[in-house]
Amino acid sequence: MPRITESWEFKTDILTAYDGTEQRICTRKYPRHFLSYDYDAMNQFHSQMLRAQVRVKQDIPYYIPMWQNVAYITEPLTKLSRQIPIDKDYVYDFRDVEYIELFVGDTVTGSNRNYVRKVKNVIDNTLYLTRGFPKDLDPKNTFILPLRKCSVQPIQGLNYVFSNGSGVTLNFEDIGLTTINKLSQKYYDYDTDIKGWNRYHLPEKFLEKEVFLFAPVWVEDNDMQLTVNKNTNKLDNKSGIFLYDLKNDFSYDIISWTINLMSKKEINRIIKFFKNMRGMQKGFWLPSMVNDIQLPEENLSSNDVIYTSFYGMTEYYLSNGRQKYIVVFYNDYSCSIAKIKSYSSTKINGIDYCTLKLATPLNKRPTKENVHMISYFNYVRFNDDTLQLNYESNIVASVTCTFREIDDKLEEK
Repeated sequence: MPRITESWEFKTDILTAYDGTEQRICTRKYPRHFLSYDYDAMNQFHSQMLRAQVRVKQDIPYYIPMWQNVAYITEPLTKLSRQIPIDKDYVYDFRDVEYIELFVGDTVTGSNRNYVRKVKNVIDNTLYLTRGFPKDLDPKNTFILPLRKCSVQPIQGLNYVFSNGSGVTLNFEDIGLTTINKLSQKYYDYDTDIKGWNRYHLPEKFLEKEVFLFAPVWVEDNDMQLTVNKNTNKLDNKSGIFLYDLKNDFSYDIISWTINLMSKKEINRIIKFFKNMRGMQKGFWLPSMVNDIQLPEENLSSNDVIYTSFYGMTEYYLSNGRQKYIVVFYNDYSCSIAKIKSYSSTKINGIDYCTLKLATPLNKRPTKENVHMISYFNYVRFNDDTLQLNYESNIVASVTCTFREIDDKLEEK
């Protein structure tokens, strides 16, 4: 179980028309920020402190260390220095931060020292403070935590560990999201120099909408799930006779992914992406990342026509009014995106195939030898206004995202 979780929460009002199209309005300008930390106290003093903490009034604010946002200084600091250079990958965690806490490990005495300082400004990868430190600091035993102004949320309960220990999960809500320390715009832009990132070189945008470039993990059987929603009403008078009212012919894929975030850049990128989409408000493109279309052993396909061995695809999709897109992932780590114009059945040498005619040709002919997989390229939105990250360390986390296919009108150039 994760010991630290962090949640970002928008609020979206959705009006769905009879034909399935949506109007979505984000009713919360800034997302709410929630944090959950597990604390274990194994002596009397810390146990009493925990029990006192859970009894505080809800209107008393506290400055809470962001334990998942540990940052490191990049060079030694001289005594009384008011400038702290930090690794540029961690600067985004110090947006809207009013105070920091600096921890220094003392290898001589075996005890640690900590200092709280007010942040005057953040310029590039340097924190400017109002006051310096009483000693020289070494990067080898010094690290920094941003402090955020929070209110303590009601707890479910505290566990006693015999008579001297206690254990509790404390939940906090960030109430200081808009302070004067803003970062330069470059730190709010997406990081692209991530190791192993976007291996198949998908575009950052398609038809002027962003593309979700993360990939699911394949660790557990349920790390990726698909449900299909139909826009229908079942009219049932409970007497044995019923009727389905079909509002439209579409089916809506609802896909759930578990994603492992293996660096600080990946963690910050998914937070930035979720904020840019404003929860469920905005739509974006998502490759299904599974083998949706199987090529036959014979290389029959061309740049604008794809043959697939599953000939029943015609029956399933011909009545579906949505003209879906596909993305072809090639073995040379390139890709090609195209729109399916129509489905039909074809018999070649006595074998039935489904034929997918493309509205735009692929940039490379797909064959069994050069194609890794062919996936649907769905236009979706988040199916939840909350993004929850489960931290294993300050640079490793996991998140489960659910996406819903939608019918927004898109302009093709």
